[in-house]
Amino acid sequence: MFVFGVLVGAICAFAVVRLFRRQRYLAITEYWVYVPEERLPNQSELMDQVLKSNRYSVKGVSPIGPPEGLLFSDIRLHIALVLRRKNAHVFRPDLEYLAEPTAEQIQSLANSKALIKIRYASETPLKDARHVKLVTHLADAVAFLMNSKLIFDVTQERFFSADELSNALKEDPTALSPLLHTRTIWSENSASTRGLAKVGLRELKTYEIQSDERWLVLDLFEKLRAEVWDSRSIPENLDLDSFDDRFRLSFYPRRKGETCVRIHRIQTT
Repeated sequence: MFVFGVLVGAICAFAVVRLFRRQRYLAITEYWVYVPEERLPNQSELMDQVLKSNRYSVKGVSPIGPPEGLLFSDIRLHIALVLRRKNAHVFRPDLEYLAEPTAEQIQSLANSKALIKIRYASETPLKDARHVKLVTHLADAVAFLMNSKLIFDVTQERFFSADELSNALKEDPTALSPLLHTRTIWSENSASTRGLAKVGLRELKTYEIQSDERWLVLDLFEKLRAEVWDSRSIPENLDLDSFDDRFRLSFYPRRKGETCVRIHRIQTT
């Protein structure tokens, strides 16, 4: 019986590994910068703003260096102008995504004549997150040069005012904080992440949770998304503390869509 149990466990573990390997890799970071004019910024001015005259340089050293600069010629980097008169639906992204704009942000959407889409997408596994750093600084630079008031982080499904993104980069010019790039949402009695796709990871989602456990689960997910973002990987199991208890989070990858998370309280004596 013991041997049979070990054999079944080994087969299940092998199946999980095979499933992880079959999952299509995709790292995608995308921002929409809403602008009052139907034009792109001058390319030379944009590169200068990001590379040489970066507003977030520390002691004269730009946070965007040669490793990030090389991505300007990478075909996976895409910058495009999208006109409101031809694509009205993208000027209300809150109707498609789980985003909640303020009244002021909705007004900014209404006043915009175009958006500038900045996207880096790779189906080849990446060794680092320099693309995240570059695309974030590009979004900020475009907003600065074009007098934009509003930026939509598509991957994270989150609105930023231009000032909010600028202040975040002042605090962390490396632009790699999980607080800047990931968030946890609660919808239909389930917690899930947004933003992990920027580093090529599947988003995480719990099975259905009782409503009275909402704040516990959200607290665990706040810790979880930071752990996963920093490690750039999703483990089989992870133990986390919340509200003076310890919990084990187990991860069940699907071939498509999010990785499911099951939460168990660890009994202590």
